[in-house]
Amino acid sequence: MIKRIIFDIDMTLLDTLKDTHDTYIEYFKDEKLVSDFYNTIEEYDSLDKSYEKEDIVKYINEKFDKSFTVDKFNKIFKVYQKHGTLIDDNIPSYLEKLSKRYELVALSKWYVEDQEKRLECAGILKYFKKVYGIENAGIKPDKKAFLNACENYAPCECLMVGDSIRSDMEPTSSLGIYNLYLGESNIYTSIKNLGEIEDNIRYIIFNKELNYIKDDNLRNSAKKLLSRLPDYFFEVAASSSGKYHPLCDLGPQGLIRHSKNVVRIGYELLNLEMYSEEYTQREKDLIIYSLLFHDGLKHGLNGSPYTIFEHPLVIGDYIKTNYKELDLSEEDMNYIYECVVSHMGQWNTNRKGDIVMPKPKLKHQKFVHMCDYIVSRNFMNIEYDKNDNIIEERGE
Repeated sequence: MIKRIIFDIDMTLLDTLKDTHDTYIEYFKDEKLVSDFYNTIEEYDSLDKSYEKEDIVKYINEKFDKSFTVDKFNKIFKVYQKHGTLIDDNIPSYLEKLSKRYELVALSKWYVEDQEKRLECAGILKYFKKVYGIENAGIKPDKKAFLNACENYAPCECLMVGDSIRSDMEPTSSLGIYNLYLGESNIYTSIKNLGEIEDNIRYIIFNKELNYIKDDNLRNSAKKLLSRLPDYFFEVAASSSGKYHPLCDLGPQGLIRHSKNVVRIGYELLNLEMYSEEYTQREKDLIIYSLLFHDGLKHGLNGSPYTIFEHPLVIGDYIKTNYKELDLSEEDMNYIYECVVSHMGQWNTNRKGDIVMPKPKLKHQKFVHMCDYIVSRNFMNIEYDKNDNIIEERGE
């Protein structure tokens, strides 16, 4: 499960092109000198050198100005510290929401003090637990820099968000760190703005389950519905009272684990010969879809502190009302609806004894109910590793 998000700073959070130009023009007061100095720093950056100030100044002496000194360098970047232009005016609101659920840190290929001052100037430093840079992490794309930014978290508990394939995406991919590319890419998962991070984390959490759905259109529909689920779905236990469900489904994010478990049991059973021959691939996809979302609105539309008894109807009605926006056909919607509204089986009456929900009658309804019933038994404690992945095999 993702617990820490690592943000690149330059051109991901802050408009470094504008800030460097404004800094250099303020210092040099000449566009030609600004252009020459900027190109010199960019050339140095491409060499993946040490970033020791003396080394940078030496390079500037060779390429730009023989009289350039460390003192001049420091003066320029004292000015730079006063420039923190957001790449997107909505970034503070995005970070505020993300900071409530994840630990946020920033990782830069520059000096920590400069970047902290710029983030403070932009009004977003408060959202980051720590800022990593050359002094305390190393230099991107060196893998050590990313491992230092992970700190005490496992790589698979971290997500890197950046705008550089070479400096952000490639090294994190090789380390097993999840990543999102701010831009367009045919290789890496791309986002247009930081407001898309939350939805993509949801896709990452349920990546395996989504890929059990073979039809591309149905899988994309499932992603749309996943993005619409209320935040509590990703936070609460499967049982609000703690009396029901096995231990793995209790505690924070227990509903996520329960949903994964139900899908996994369904997937395994559908691969058995006796069930595989009973359903078409389309039906199998629709069953997986139903299992994934059967408890999608377990606390209702408005987030009740407790489980809403009629939650199967709530999610069923939501899908029925919004099926066109979810890109579902009416036929597929009805199939899913039949599965989710009856998943409680014989427990379909409220405390007054009134029949609230239908019992499963059709074979796909019975299959979905069976999967949910099996997984919800107290003794069915499916083991997870520290990264919230189902343990597939036991060690010797």
